[in-house]
Amino acid sequence: MPFKAFNNVHSNTDKHLTFIGKNKRSQSALEYMMTYGWAILIIVIVAVVLYSMGIFSPSSFLSFSGITGLSGFQPASAACASNGQMIVKLSNSLGYQVSINSINVTSSSGVSVTQPESATLNPGQTQEFIVFGICPKTSGSSFSDTITVTYTEPSQPIPGPYSLSGTAKGTSTTPTYNTFTAYNLPGNVPWTVVYAGMNQTTSASSMTFVSLSNSAWQIYPVTVNGQTYYPIYAAGNTISAGYNLEVDFIPMRNLWFSNADVNNVSMIYYSNNTLALNKVSGGTGFVIVGTNPKDIAITPNGLYAYVANTGGTTVSVISTSSNSVVSTISVGTTPWGIAITPNGLYAYVANYGSASVSVISTSSNSVVATIPVGTSPRGVAITPNGLYAYVANAGSASVSVISTSSNSVVATIPVGFAPVGVAITPNGQYAYVTNANSNSVSVISTSSNSVVATIPVGSVPDGVAITPNGQYAYVANSGGNSDSVSVISTSSNSVVATTPAGFNPGGVAVTPNGQYAYVTNYNSNSVSVISTSSNSVVTTITGTPAGSCGINYGPLGSTC
Repeated sequence: MPFKAFNNVHSNTDKHLTFIGKNKRSQSALEYMMTYGWAILIIVIVAVVLYSMGIFSPSSFLSFSGITGLSGFQPASAACASNGQMIVKLSNSLGYQVSINSINVTSSSGVSVTQPESATLNPGQTQEFIVFGICPKTSGSSFSDTITVTYTEPSQPIPGPYSLSGTAKGTSTTPTYNTFTAYNLPGNVPWTVVYAGMNQTTSASSMTFVSLSNSAWQIYPVTVNGQTYYPIYAAGNTISAGYNLEVDFIPMRNLWFSNADVNNVSMIYYSNNTLALNKVSGGTGFVIVGTNPKDIAITPNGLYAYVANTGGTTVSVISTSSNSVVSTISVGTTPWGIAITPNGLYAYVANYGSASVSVISTSSNSVVATIPVGTSPRGVAITPNGLYAYVANAGSASVSVISTSSNSVVATIPVGFAPVGVAITPNGQYAYVTNANSNSVSVISTSSNSVVATIPVGSVPDGVAITPNGQYAYVANSGGNSDSVSVISTSSNSVVATTPAGFNPGGVAVTPNGQYAYVTNYNSNSVSVISTSSNSVVTTITGTPAGSCGINYGPLGSTC
């Protein structure tokens, strides 16, 4: 009995202590909520606001709302950006071809904007249009707008015009933008960009679009006083959000190439594919530079050529107007690859013997930074937005990615054996790297900095260049019995043609209009001119000096 009574007392005490513990925990929880609840509430509200702005959905920077009405153009939707732009998506559900003439948007307050259009939509085709100056400027403001589409039906017995109206409701949001910046166009000359079906023309140096994923863009040549300026980066399928695409507009220009065995540089007149003999002080001949010149790059304005002298430690700067060397810059040991930023401010030089990259300011022609990279760096290319330089390290089987803002290596990517050449697609999404000892080309995704494809090509691939429309890469196969150029389709990442060239082809450059690829033949004293439409040699320029190597007309950089 006493033992049993003791147990009952102990049991009741445990229950009492448990009850007190629960009360204390409840009280603590209540005090915690009273103290910190307001902070938690603010965090939740901020998260909801950020979510509604698309911060957590980087692939969708605008919230599209459906348009009621517009029965002939369903599914249809609209989105309002706080910069005043409205993006209207229309899908042709009429079952036959239509031509959009204009889109009118009238707000609930009576503001009306009509945007002229000239677009043809086939049945089922969807396109995005932009209407300027109609959306609320404040993010979070609601809109309720009437949208009227005027169109014709060219294939129908009664072509129209017709019009359909609908209503779009939603909230204005702050989007991410993509910027297109033009360089080297004459002043006050209009140029045009089509992005996601939206057409803008301006005489300013840049234009901005709301960023939309998986959207194609196109930039057209500009003709001024009979001279056509071609955009180096002309077209692409997509560009990442917030991308600033720097576009060099350059005319068809003479091509410069180095002659490694005789320490000089020569030029080809593009107009008639004849070899130019340049005057230099003290006699006639080619422009004499340093020892064993290899790669060459031309400033975007065409005024200067930068030549890497592999046999020493210098870069020669040639004035293309006087055809003479105006500066000699000391860099690292065995400078080889060279490329100039799209804005023309800096030249990046790969020093093969120093495992480094020298950064030259083109305004002072002096080295402003030296960046350690992998072993035996050779080829170098810079992304179209100028933010990164990709350097092929022949001795490390890798590619170093340099941030041009910090001039430091931010990634190192394993590739094939002895990577030597590198070129980047116009949309900046991929780098094509030639692996000389693997007889292959590595395709690097610049978003993930990883190899996404490996393409077998000919023996000892060397120089590589990509067409301005981004559709093809031309690779010079310099070794063995190859003596050829592999043409790679960038859509399938496969070789679609192989074109014979001279002995030991090395350097490759594609003309600004995309019509020809020029290939230097190191041991043939010649340059092959390939038509990109037929992928056949249309002429061979003979009589070049010994060791014809890097060839270029612009800032992209070439490899030999």
